[in-house]
Amino acid sequence: MWEPLTPGELQAVYASVDVQWWVAGGVALDLFVGRETRAHSDIDTAVLRRDVQGLAPLRATWDVCTVRDGGLTPWDGGELSDEHHQFWVRRPGAEAWAFEILLEMTDAADWVYRRDARIRRPVASIGRQTDGGIPYLAPEIFLLYKSFATDAKRYAARNTTDFGVALPLLDATERGWLRAALTVIDDKHAWIPRL
Repeated sequence: MWEPLTPGELQAVYASVDVQWWVAGGVALDLFVGRETRAHSDIDTAVLRRDVQGLAPLRATWDVCTVRDGGLTPWDGGELSDEHHQFWVRRPGAEAWAFEILLEMTDAADWVYRRDARIRRPVASIGRQTDGGIPYLAPEIFLLYKSFATDAKRYAARNTTDFGVALPLLDATERGWLRAALTVIDDKHAWIPRL
């Protein structure tokens, strides 16, 4: 069960910790487009894995659990093994989850796509910001994640719709980067001709 925070509420939460963060997933699409494109059952944020210790202060006011193999484990604030790449966060005592934290891989100054390390770019180029100062992942980054959903049958139609909403707003550089990234993974991906 989810009762997701708004991007503005997330901005206040992240003001209490010293980490760089971005809204991710479907809500990042909304921030890019400038309007709500569809209803969202949850809200994702992205944080660099190397900054995970900076999230530990959240534990004072939030329940923070690691997610692995369909199970949830309260995070003790310590280091995480590589197979842990996300947290679910909720208010203490609440049943509903408020937001998700996805851990982004890095190599020195580069962001590295978790599903294929051949795809990378400078960390400084992976985000955008709304006029109100809310950071979100660059559209070509969140679309790359959507292009290879873990549960393709469940998410494929929604992610293809999201791609169609974002596509007319992508500039030539964003289109080119996404096309090149998709080609690395699957040169027959259905989105490539549309880019």
